[in-house]
Amino acid sequence: HPWSIGIWMRPTGSLNCVLSKIDPTGDRRGFEIVWQKGQLQINLVNRWVASAIEITTKDPMSKAGWHQVIVSYDGSRNAAGMRVFVDGVDEPTNVVRDTLAGLAENSQPLRIGRRDNGLGFYGHLDELRIYRRAVDGKEANAWFWSDRLRGILAVTADKRTAIQKDALLDYYVARHA
Repeated sequence: HPWSIGIWMRPTGSLNCVLSKIDPTGDRRGFEIVWQKGQLQINLVNRWVASAIEITTKDPMSKAGWHQVIVSYDGSRNAAGMRVFVDGVDEPTNVVRDTLAGLAENSQPLRIGRRDNGLGFYGHLDELRIYRRAVDGKEANAWFWSDRLRGILAVTADKRTAIQKDALLDYYVARHA
């Protein structure tokens, strides 16, 4: 089935599990998003190595500041059906594995900021959203900007910080200049 997961993150460590719903032992069936030295690794697993999709973002993200990450999957059981958006932009990915032949469903809970008893998340996470559909680039971009600007627009113009003013200018330039 298609789905999309979005979360805001501000990592402070070099290896973190952003979120997971994966079996801790055995076949490691499930799903996980891992932050590793600036790159995102996404695993969708039926049986680790033998039946899995594993992709990584090609370019490292900045460790500084907040980033919105959206992972969108079309349900095709192919790596080509998985897209990663960072701050509203479709990120190029490397396909490490593309052999998913079965289901990735399991009875594990969704763990936010943790893989299992091992890998945790160091930093901050906020605004997790889960949809039962794949989002495209246009929707991911609109989602990013609406989240980013919502709080800024709630502040009166004379009380906005330089960073907030820059964000509004970035939005205006991206849309209207």
